[in-house]
Amino acid sequence: MIEKIAEKIAISIKSVGGEETASIDVLRYALIIVLNGLFVIMVSLTCGWLTDKFIETLLMLLGFVILRLVSGGIHLHSSALCTFVSILIFVTLPHVAINEQTSIYLLGISIILALLFAPSRIEGHSRIDKKYYPVLKLISIIIIGFDFLILSPALAKAFFIQSLSLIHFKGEQ
Repeated sequence: MIEKIAEKIAISIKSVGGEETASIDVLRYALIIVLNGLFVIMVSLTCGWLTDKFIETLLMLLGFVILRLVSGGIHLHSSALCTFVSILIFVTLPHVAINEQTSIYLLGISIILALLFAPSRIEGHSRIDKKYYPVLKLISIIIIGFDFLILSPALAKAFFIQSLSLIHFKGEQ
């Protein structure tokens, strides 16, 4: 569904912009990313609002996205799978209650994972030079470490899930 919408929008943009715009394939790819992200945000926040977990859902979305921007992470094989998994995470986890001690454990594990794996899988998805990767690792650790000051369970869960996506499996680079 999103792919078809992106295709129609890309064709419209190309017909108006002509040679000044990117190719239809490039526009379509970018639009799929944007539309999937908007869909995940809208569905997740709507479910959060309907279940009185709007703030927790919003915090999880923000924390996850901010950390992902600097730390990278796994890319699923299709945009539909990515959308489904993302919605599942952001609709479910705000309803999983954790205490302060569990938050501390999750944050500790998240920092270890960021230390070991961040940034992960950003080659080909980012224009950031490899010489800056240690800076991205440090920023990732600082972002996670910030939650030790406020101990937000929502952020602890978001950072933990995002940190799990950094792990390289056997056979991966």
